[in-house]
This record gives sequence, structure tokens and C-alpha cells, in this order.
Amino acid sequence: MTRVGGSWQLTFSPLHTATALEAIARSAAQTLSDPGVRVHRCHAEPCSLFFVDRSPGHGRTWCSAEPGAHTIQVDRRRALH
Repeated sequence: MTRVGGSWQLTFSPLHTATALEAIARSAAQTLSDPGVRVHRCHAEPCSLFFVDRSPGHGRTWCSAEPGAHTIQVDRRRALH
């Protein structure tokens, strides 16, 4: 991964695929081992993604802020009342 202008560019060399996988694994290990990082599984059905919760109170339950996730959340709250 190299910085080109104002953005990052990801390039792979066919002979160095293992190096790319090592970098991904190292990044994941660093993220998951950081005690200040909160990783959650998305509560939306049928989503099975995990996400880093950077919300102020660490109370986020959805991997995306897309309108679909919000609709599911509203429907669940309405079902409780």
C-alpha cells in the first residue's frame, strides 16, 4: 500500500501474495489486541460482519449507518411496545 497524492493505492505483486496476507493479518492482530478498540458483530439479520465501534459510548450495534439498518432498529423498538 502506497500513498499517491491524497489517497492510498493498493498493489499486489504476484510473487509476494504471502506478504500481502501477512500485512492484513498483522493489521487485524494489532486492531484486535488494542484494549481501546471495541469490535462487535452486526445485529442486523442476516448480516454476519464485524465492525470497529468508534461511537462515543461504544453502543453501536450495526455495521453500517445505511437506512436499512435503521429501519430494522426502528421495527425492533416498535415491537417492544
